[in-house]
Amino acid sequence: MILLLLGLTLPAAEAGQSHPPSDFDATYDVHCIDSELGLSLGLAVFVPGHAWATGTAGTAPLACEEVVEGDATWTTWFDETYAPCPEWLGDELCTDLATGLTEARADVNNDMLATIPGSVDVEVLGVDNFWNELFGVYPMTMTYHYDDGDVSYGYLINNNDGECYGEFVGAGVAASLGTSGFFVCGAAALAVVDGDLDRGSPFTYGATYDAGAELICAAGNEQLIVAFSLGVAYSADLEGESL
Repeated sequence: MILLLLGLTLPAAEAGQSHPPSDFDATYDVHCIDSELGLSLGLAVFVPGHAWATGTAGTAPLACEEVVEGDATWTTWFDETYAPCPEWLGDELCTDLATGLTEARADVNNDMLATIPGSVDVEVLGVDNFWNELFGVYPMTMTYHYDDGDVSYGYLINNNDGECYGEFVGAGVAASLGTSGFFVCGAAALAVVDGDLDRGSPFTYGATYDAGAELICAAGNEQLIVAFSLGVAYSADLEGESL
């Protein structure tokens, strides 16, 4: 991150600024145009006299919409989990495990999608600061608007003329991961957003949203213990324009 920010700042001292940084200030609509979900799954099952463990990993392109029970993505995830389930667990338990894991994967995916806002307010700060003016890189606040409220995050934006004009980078939205009711889970997530604001009539917004998450879950009783880990690498390309 430090090297990336230096890349934004060091070349800028020799560049000109023919437009005031406040030109970027506006409300931009935002929508997802492409998304991808990378998953790594580890599963272990223990019953008296038997133990079984398995793991899978892969990357799947997604539509920018929720995964719901019965749709093509949900069914594929269910089949991937159910197929290697050992016969000694029985069909009913294998079905329950596959259903629970698929619900957890769908919840994570849908929570990732929910971090993409419907619109973003941009405000460039420090426009009268000597150092910001010298290097042409300014702090910027993006306020993300969601149905249940607003959240603000800090970024840096390059106001220097040239190919880096309008590029921004900063910490993004951390997902609040949902989990299946069958499991007790702990989760952590981190996201970074980088993109650019381009001049035009209207200004346009483009960004790549990358999020990583790790979900650890367990469930059990005196006859059965189930544990799984789910690693998520989520990426979405966003675009929009000023309103």
